Amino acid sequence: MASIDEHGKVVGSKLHQTILRLDPSFDYRFYGCPTFTQFLEAQPNLKVIRPGGPGDVIIELTGLDSTLVTEPSYPEDIWSQIDRAWSERAAKRGQSLPGPIAAIEAAKIIGVAKVSSSQYKTLQGLLDASDYLAKRWLREANTIIRR
Repeated sequence: MASIDEHGKVVGSKLHQTILRLDPSFDYRFYGCPTFTQFLEAQPNLKVIRPGGPGDVIIELTGLDSTLVTEPSYPEDIWSQIDRAWSERAAKRGQSLPGPIAAIEAAKIIGVAKVSSSQYKTLQGLLDASDYLAKRWLREANTIIRR
């Protein structure tokens, strides 16, 4: 991973580049951190070392069997909240909801400005992430259709 040396250390900018190469949609701000360094400092299995003077930070991995990026935790019923919001506008089977409206409703519930700012990026990504929603809704073109 990201040119980790034999001591389990890597330069912060190199790690950021690697994460972006693996997941171009990664954005540390989604996790509530204004900087990448603060994101790293919030990870339980990393130690951030700041060498004297200006320059890059060094990251030390303190648990090789652990994951670096943790998923944000949502309330257990986030999917049912989204379903309920969409159902208010399309209550019957076969009724549709414009994609932009569905995205606005979902973003409010997730707690982001736009779905594209979330880990899901698109309405299809949102449906793919939730068996609950996928069983109740179908995306067709720029609409969400109640199943």
